[in-house]
Parts: sequence; structure tokens; C-alpha cells
Amino acid sequence: MKKIAKAIISMGVVMAFAGCSWQIPQTVAVKTEADYSFSLGNFTNDLDESMDKDSMLGNSDGVANVAKYDYFPGKIDKNTQHYLLDLTVLDATVVDKKNLPAAIKSASGVYSGGASGKEVIDVTVDSEYTHKTVGLDFNPSTILVDMASSMGNDLEGKIKFATVPMYLYCVMPEGLDANVELKMFYGTKADTPVPLTSTEEIFNSSIENKPKPAFQMEDNTVITNFDNTSYVNKVFVTDYLNIQNIPEESQLCISYKLSDVKAKRGFDVGAANSNGIAIRIYAVIDLPLYFTVLEDVAMDVNKMSGGSEEAAEATENSNDAVTETKENEFSKYLNVMDAVSFKYIIYNLPLYSSAGMSLGIDLVGDGNYERGTEIKFVEKGKNITEDDKSVMELKQTTIQRMKAASQINPNFKIFINKDSRFSIPREKKIDMNIEIGFTTNGTVQVK
Repeated sequence: MKKIAKAIISMGVVMAFAGCSWQIPQTVAVKTEADYSFSLGNFTNDLDESMDKDSMLGNSDGVANVAKYDYFPGKIDKNTQHYLLDLTVLDATVVDKKNLPAAIKSASGVYSGGASGKEVIDVTVDSEYTHKTVGLDFNPSTILVDMASSMGNDLEGKIKFATVPMYLYCVMPEGLDANVELKMFYGTKADTPVPLTSTEEIFNSSIENKPKPAFQMEDNTVITNFDNTSYVNKVFVTDYLNIQNIPEESQLCISYKLSDVKAKRGFDVGAANSNGIAIRIYAVIDLPLYFTVLEDVAMDVNKMSGGSEEAAEATENSNDAVTETKENEFSKYLNVMDAVSFKYIIYNLPLYSSAGMSLGIDLVGDGNYERGTEIKFVEKGKNITEDDKSVMELKQTTIQRMKAASQINPNFKIFINKDSRFSIPREKKIDMNIEIGFTTNGTVQVK
């Protein structure tokens, strides 16, 4: 813009030398052939509060058998936000000492097969502990709804969870054997949930003594990496969490069925006679905000950021007359623009992908977006060079549409390709800078 300003000043100097004997021209034009650039602003916004644990999972205060945590497994991957659902499926003395089978009662010390030579003895479990349903007070669809409200509704129906593992743990006496069947379904929010969907078996096998580890905490975040623990089994519940059209006022539920409880060699009869038989079963669900894209997604940068700082300031300090004047002045230079480019630096986005994500620019405001190369992230605080800036050269057809519209009304979107994957990072923030550059070649009418 400085070169244009100098040209206008020079024109003014020429006019100043025009005395009464000089004829002032009715029109004045300036030949311009130069490169110009200016910043469109910093787009920044912090979405941590609107996408925290409670807003994503709901508050589980008062739900005795469910705990929800921020989760950072091993403090390894900051580009993927995890949450943790810690569910107590069963925690009870399933066989009271007065109900122990006579064969075990009459034995002493450590059971070694019994006088009859049997390898195992059946143990009768109190009927109230043979089966039960536990509600998680959690509906996975709330996560997608909250993401859509924070980052744009274009996500709705276009993404699914990529992977959701569940770790099973059990505390039971050594020498005891049992089978547990676990099923998952969506049910009503009640003490005894009523199923709203069909049930799906997620585990049906024998269990053994594999206690749930004590959680390693840092502030209020669990950092234990459960892949490195000894668990009964690791199962994936991804498909079930991706079921569509779940009723809004429902919750994810797990039902269990305990069967085939048997005392084997090594079972401590003395302890059973004194205390009965206790079994505790835990399900720990690792919920990464990591998604597969079902169809192309486009998220509005302005909605995520609230607009650029410069744009907001200009809006506050303008009125219709001033804005119209500026647009009329700027429109003079549109017709001589020979090339238009954008340079942008992206420090943070509230989403992350190693591939398949790009910035799209609609220069005219007519819904036609040109997409740049794959997004690269720049470390905040480093000394920025030109090499750090991504560059997008706009097509001549776009420039012609801009000239025909006699305006620049740029809009920006983040595009993610179908079949790619992206995650929500632990720091849910948008921080990017965009500048526009153009080359002029022509004559501008200034008077």
C-alpha cells in the first residue's frame, strides 16, 4: 500500500504546482505495477473450557460406580485428548461364609482336590450377584454435539470414533475360577436401566485375579498407561459407541452375568470360611477423541475463532458511510490486480491430523473455496522466517470473479478429507495468522 500512497502523494505535489494559469485536469490516473501485502489478522480462540471433561462426558458426581477423568496415557501424545471412564461392574462378597458349600466347609487349609479326587468344586453364588446392569451415566453422542457447537455443525454425522479400548480387571481369591459375560447397550437413566437398543456381547470368558492398578495422577489427570498393566483382557467397544440415532436422554450401560464359579487347587479354604468369597470386576474405558472421517468435512475458521482481532477492531470502529467509502476506494485497485496470494502461519488448531487437512480460502464470499497444501504447524515463539509461511496462489478465474464482484470478502475453512483421521488435541486452541498479497499491473483512476 505504501507505493500506492506515494503515487497519490506525488500526484498531489503535481497539482500543488498548478497555478492559476495552469488548467487542472478533470481526471487523473496513476500507472501502478508493484507488489503489495497486508495482514488479515490473527485468528485466536481458546476452546478448552467449552470442550472440557464435564462438557464432553457430563458430570458424574453422585454416581457411585462411575468415575470420569482427564486422561493423558504415559504423557506421550499431546495431539490426542483422552478421557477415562472407570466403571465398577461388581464389588461384593458374592458368597457369604454361611453359604459356602459343605464340601469346602469340611475341608481345612488349602484345597487340593478333596477326598473324592475332584479337581474343582462348584461354588454357589448368592443370586443377587449372578447378574446386574450398571449405567455409565454417559452418552457418547454428547461428545459430537459439543464438538459441533464449538467448531461448527459440519461435523454432525460425518465422523465416527476410530478406536475405543476397554480394559478389564478382576480381584478374586487365588484358586478361584469363574466366567463372566459382559454385554453393552443403551438404556434409560434409572437405577435399573430399561434397554433402548439391542444388547451386544463384548466379553464372555473366564476371569482370574488381575487387580486394577492404582492410578498414577498428575494434578487431576490420570497418566497411567493401561497398555503396560496386567489386565484380564483388552476389548474394543468402538463399533458400539458409533451406533447412530441414540436417544438423547439415554446412557451407555454394561450388564454382567457371573457363572461357573469353582474352587480349584490352591484355593484358601480357611480364608473363605472366615470371610466368604469376594469378587470385584472393573471396566476401564479409554476414550480418545480420535475420529475417522466418513465424508469431507469443512469447519469455519471464523466460527471457531470469533473472527480475527483486526477484523473485530475494524468493525467496532466503523460506520456504514466510512465502510462504504473504504470499499469504493479499494475497488479502484481490484481491476489492476494481476495476481493474488495468501500467506499463513498456523500455530494451533482445535484439531490435529498428520495428513489430509488443508486450509480453504473463499476470496469473494460466494462459497467457492480454493484449498492449499496440507497444513503444517509452526512452533509458537520461534523466530518466524518466510519458509515457515504456507503460500497459496489463487487461480485467475478466482481473481476474475473478485473483479466482477468488485469486492474482497475472504472466508476461511479447515478441510479434512474423507477416510482420513483426526484428533482433538489436549490444547484446544486456534491460533493462526493470515496475510494477503497482490501484484498490480494497470492504470488506476484516482480523480
